[in-house]
Amino acid sequence: MIEKKKIRVERTFSSTNTLRGIGIFAVLINHYANINLSGDYRGFANIITSLFFIMSGYGIYYSLMRNFKDNIFTYKNLIIFYYRRSLRLLPLFVLAMILESAIRSNFQTILMIPGRDYSGHYWFVSSIFQCYIISPLIYYLLSKNRIVAVVLPIFIFSLLSYSFNIGIVPHTIVNVLDKLHFDYRNIFFLHIIIFIISMSLPYYIENWSQANSSDKNYIISALTIFLLIILVSSKYDNRFQYINTIALETIFPIVLIFIVSIFIMKNYISFPALSFLGKISYPVYLFHGSVYYSIDKLFSYELNSVKELFITVFFISIFLFTCVYVQKIEKKVATVLKL
Repeated sequence: MIEKKKIRVERTFSSTNTLRGIGIFAVLINHYANINLSGDYRGFANIITSLFFIMSGYGIYYSLMRNFKDNIFTYKNLIIFYYRRSLRLLPLFVLAMILESAIRSNFQTILMIPGRDYSGHYWFVSSIFQCYIISPLIYYLLSKNRIVAVVLPIFIFSLLSYSFNIGIVPHTIVNVLDKLHFDYRNIFFLHIIIFIISMSLPYYIENWSQANSSDKNYIISALTIFLLIILVSSKYDNRFQYINTIALETIFPIVLIFIVSIFIMKNYISFPALSFLGKISYPVYLFHGSVYYSIDKLFSYELNSVKELFITVFFISIFLFTCVYVQKIEKKVATVLKL
């Protein structure tokens, strides 16, 4: 029984790599378009990057399960957890930051780690770091009451978000939070909400058929209430314009991404090329900007250059295989430094 569960988890993680591969492929295209094509392509991959938060929340649940056996929380295992998460994030991030600073002559500060003075695509690192900080608390709540662990944070963050966006909260506070990158696609804390929901996915993906009726009723009721709110907001658009706008532009697409992600993981769907890309998604995400800027600086082609496109495809192919070795070295260093 244990062996079968282990095989299911391994097959599911193969699917999560495929989903990460989809996300990083979209990011590569988006950032290439931003630098090398005429027109405004900013935000093209913003919604798709929710895949990274979904997969991170899903994966961190298993990491916390290993770290906090029998749901025993001590200062020691909390410190070990944060230490190991930092090892996974920070060394490559600092290296990428130094490299891009040298290439672009645009000095990046260490304050990007907590989210202050973030630049370009590095916002993701500070955002996921914020999610990791609260993840032990969410895991503890999940062990006590799965529904409360998901619904309560969503309610709190949604209420805060609405308050910030309609002007109840003083503008100075909103500005401070914006600089800490709690603002994601004009919905404060959205990446944290996605992450929290995703931490609950392992249980439901593995045990949906055995889930008790109260869990299912809560989920169905929450979805029904959500849809009613959207219907009301679309009927009275002037009064509920904010809710209607974020529903159409952000929430509906993210819900669709959740549904597709769950379907792929539940059915163990995997594509080798995308899975390969997903396995190295973190170094690819961090360093691809340096590759693009280096090519742009070396060859100095005009916008919409077909030659630059072919050159970029050639160097990106080499870059991807380089990332395999970068990740292997990073894992060896992390293994040596682990407590």
